Amino acid sequence: MFHGFKQDLFYKFHFVFSEEGYLYIVGPGSRNLPTAFLTARPPANSGLESNQVSKDVDFSFPTGLEHWLTLDKKAGTEDYTIIFSPNSLNEPKFLAAEATGEPLTREEQMELTSFLGKYKAKAPKGELNDKNANNPFMELKVPKADPSGNPVVFDIRIQHQ
Repeated sequence: MFHGFKQDLFYKFHFVFSEEGYLYIVGPGSRNLPTAFLTARPPANSGLESNQVSKDVDFSFPTGLEHWLTLDKKAGTEDYTIIFSPNSLNEPKFLAAEATGEPLTREEQMELTSFLGKYKAKAPKGELNDKNANNPFMELKVPKADPSGNPVVFDIRIQHQ
């Protein structure tokens, strides 16, 4: 499940998974270039020490009151690729490295494209809950990882004005 909390141009991702595993996030970084936001070694400014998620426990990225993501100041959309795996991933290699905030290299982008081609499933069904205008959230029904332990991959699009 994903909850997006947006306050002005600041927001966090909240996830609750029905099984234990590891979470990875790739999205638009500086100059809108693909960037690893969450890897096996989270950035210091995320408030996290690990990308490991527990079953049925809210996982916030970033975490803590002082850590937030920022939308760019131009109206538009930002697309994030979310990868959940029951096992820690070593491929693409950048997923096992520290998330530095630097855009992915051309080689890393090619590795990501190849990885997504193998594992990206149908988009999960989403439902917007905006009953509280100050705290809207989106709930996604994501299939469990298959018995072989393959990751589940899906996209989240944030539209902002």
